[in-house]
Amino acid sequence: AAAEARTQAEQLLAENLTYLRAHWPAVAEAIAAASTDDVELWWCADVPWRLRVEGQRFSVERTDHPQLVRRIAGRWTPVRMPEHPLALRTQLDPRTPLPALHACIGGIADHAALVNVLRNRIVSNLPNWKQAVCAIESDTGLLRKLAESVELAPLLRPDLVETMAVGIDAERELVESFAAHPMRLLPRVRAACCAGLVERFAELERARTLDRDEGIALLMRHYHAGFPAQVRAKLEAGEPLRVWAWTSIHTTVLQHVARSLVAGFAALGHQVNLLVESEPRERIGSHDVVASLLEHRPDLAILIDHTRPEYGPLLPANLPVACWILDELPALSDPRVLPRLGTNDFAFAWSEPLARMYRELGYPHCETLPFAVDDAIYFADPQVACEPVVAYATHLAFPDELTFAPGLFRALEQRMMAMDEVPSGVEPLRPLLAAVLIDLGLVVSGDRLADLAYQTLMIARHVDRVKVADRVLAAGLPLALYGRGWEKIERFAAHHRGQLAPGAELRQMYQSHAVVLHINTRCNLHPRVLEAAACGGFVLARSDGADDFGPAGVDSCLKVGEQLCLFGDWHDMIAKIRRAFDEPGWRAAFAKAGHDRVHADHSYRARAEAMLVSLGRALGSGRVAA
Repeated sequence: AAAEARTQAEQLLAENLTYLRAHWPAVAEAIAAASTDDVELWWCADVPWRLRVEGQRFSVERTDHPQLVRRIAGRWTPVRMPEHPLALRTQLDPRTPLPALHACIGGIADHAALVNVLRNRIVSNLPNWKQAVCAIESDTGLLRKLAESVELAPLLRPDLVETMAVGIDAERELVESFAAHPMRLLPRVRAACCAGLVERFAELERARTLDRDEGIALLMRHYHAGFPAQVRAKLEAGEPLRVWAWTSIHTTVLQHVARSLVAGFAALGHQVNLLVESEPRERIGSHDVVASLLEHRPDLAILIDHTRPEYGPLLPANLPVACWILDELPALSDPRVLPRLGTNDFAFAWSEPLARMYRELGYPHCETLPFAVDDAIYFADPQVACEPVVAYATHLAFPDELTFAPGLFRALEQRMMAMDEVPSGVEPLRPLLAAVLIDLGLVVSGDRLADLAYQTLMIARHVDRVKVADRVLAAGLPLALYGRGWEKIERFAAHHRGQLAPGAELRQMYQSHAVVLHINTRCNLHPRVLEAAACGGFVLARSDGADDFGPAGVDSCLKVGEQLCLFGDWHDMIAKIRRAFDEPGWRAAFAKAGHDRVHADHSYRARAEAMLVSLGRALGSGRVAA
C-alpha cells in the first residue's frame, strides 16, 4: 500500500510539474528542486474549511482537508493551518470600494486559502476591472508535498492567478513589484499572509502616504494666491497652457470623454497630460495624483463629474479646476462638498437646466457646455447599408438589494412600472422614495438616505428604458437591443445583439439602422445623439419640452425639426419611427443636416475652446460673466 501511495504521489507530482512548466516555469523548477524529507501531508476528515459566497450570503462546508505537517524537534507539527473561513468572509465585504478588492495568497501551500480565494473570486461589471490575485510561497518543500497530493491545474490557472512567485525571496519580490508600480493597489483581501508580509505592505502604504503628504506641501507653495492671475495673463497673451486631466479606465464613458477633451486642448496648441491607469490592476491613488501634479505643474486641471473638494487637499485651492458635469452624481450636490467650492472652481454642465440647478445649489461658477463628438472616430461611411430596424443602445443595471432596506428597490420598481411617466432627476424622485419607505416601515437618514436617492434615480432610469423597449415591441416594430443587462430579461433576450465597443463597432451600428433611439430625459444632446448624427445616422430623441428652445437648449445646438428629430409622447415616438421606415427621403434629410452641423460645431476642440473662453472671463473675478 505504501509503495502504491508513493507511485500515485509521484504520478500526480509529474502531472502538476508538466502543467506548471507550461504556465509557470520558474515555479515548476523550484518545486522540482525542493526536498520533502521533513514534510508529510495528512488528510483530515470533516473539517469546516470550505467557504462559499453567493452575493451577501455565505456558507461554510465541512469536508476533508489536506493538512501539511513538518517534523520539528522530533514531533510532527501542523504547518499552514487553515484560518477559519469567516476570516476571509469579513474581507469580502461588499461595502469595501471594489477597486481595492484585489487579493494576495501569502502561502500557496495553504490549500484552504488557495481554494477559498480562487473559488470565491469577485466579479463585477465595473469596466476594465478584474480581481487580480497574486500568490507566493516561500517554502518550496511544502508546495512540493502539496503537489504530490492535490491537482493544482484547476487552481493555478493564469486566468485566475495574475502573478506567482516561490522561494525564499518570494515575499520580497512581491513587495518590490508593488513598490515599482505605485498605481497598483495593495491587495485588501489577504489569505495566509504572515505578519512579516502584512508589515511590509503597511510600510509601503506608509511610504506612499508620506510621499503624498510631502508632495501636497510642495504643491501648496507652488500654487500661491497669485497663480490664477498668472494663468489669466497667459490666456490673454495667447500662450499655451499646461492642461492636466484625471480620469479612469474603470469608467464606461468618462475615460473616452477625457481622452477626447484632452486631444481637443492639444489641437488648440496647449500642452496636455492625462492621468489614467494603464492596465486593470491599477487604480489611481492620492499619491499618484500628487506625483503627477508635481511632475507637470498644470495651469488648469480637468475633472469629469467630480469637483476639487471631493479630494480634500489633493488639488490646491489656487489651481484652476474645471469640472465637466455629465451625470447627476450624488457627490456633486453633497452639502458637505458645496461650501468648499471656491472662486477657482469652474463647473460646466451638459444642459442649461442642470447648470441652473447647480448654480442654485451654490456653485460659484457653472455654465452650460453640451456634450461633444470625436469626429476622428465618428464619421459617415458611404459603404454601410441601412436596415429598417430600431437601434436601442443602453445598459440595464438594477442595484442589489440592501440589508438595511430589504425589498425597497423592487417596491420602487413596481411603483414606477405602474406609472405612465416616471419622474426624472434625484429631486423629483424624492417624494416617491419617501412614500415607499413609509409603506415598508423603513427609517433611513443621513448618508444612507442620500445614497438611496441616487439609487432611486438609477431604478427610474432602468424602468424607463424597459418601458421604451416594451412599447416598441408592442407596436410590432423590429428592435435591436445593445448593451448589458437586456439578455437577463426573458422577453428581451431574443432582441439582444450584444455589447458594442466605442469606435468602429458603434459607428457601424449608428449607420446600419434606420432609427437610432435616444430616450434620456433632460439630456437630448447626449454623446449618443452627436455620435449617431456624425455618422450620418437618423436619431430620434426625447423632447425636453420648453427647455429644448430655452437658453442653451438643444435647438441652439441642433435645429429641432431640421437637424434633430424629437418625439413628445409614446404615440409620437412610434409614429416617427414608422415615418422613418416609410419615408426614406424625410429620414435622409434629417441625417444629412445633423451630420453637417455636428461636424461643424460640436467637436471636442470646440468644447475646449469654449471652456477656455469662459475661464478667461471668469478667472480671478469670482463670477462668470453673462
